[in-house]
Amino acid sequence: MNSVPASEIEREHWIDKIAVVNQDPVLFSTSIEENIGYGCIDCIDKKEKIVQAARDADAFNFIEELSDGFDTNVGERGGLLSGGQRQRIAIAR
Repeated sequence: MNSVPASEIEREHWIDKIAVVNQDPVLFSTSIEENIGYGCIDCIDKKEKIVQAARDADAFNFIEELSDGFDTNVGERGGLLSGGQRQRIAIAR
C-alpha cells in the first residue's frame, strides 16, 4: 500500500471525497425519493441515480421494505423514520 502524507493531498481531492451528515439530519416532509433526489439537481437518469445512491448509502433494503418504498412520506423533519434511517437517507442525498 502506498502511503501519502495528508499534507501532500490537494484540497480539491478532499472536497470531492468527503461530506458531512449531522447526527440528527433534517429531512424534508416529502417522499424518500424526493429527499434523496434533492441532491441530484440536473441528473439525466434521476430515478436510477436515486436508487444507486440508496444502495451506496446502505438504505435500499429498508426502503424497499416500507409499504410505499421510495414513495413513502418521511413525515415532518423525517419523524416517521428511525434516526439511523434518517442518516442513511441524508447520506444518499
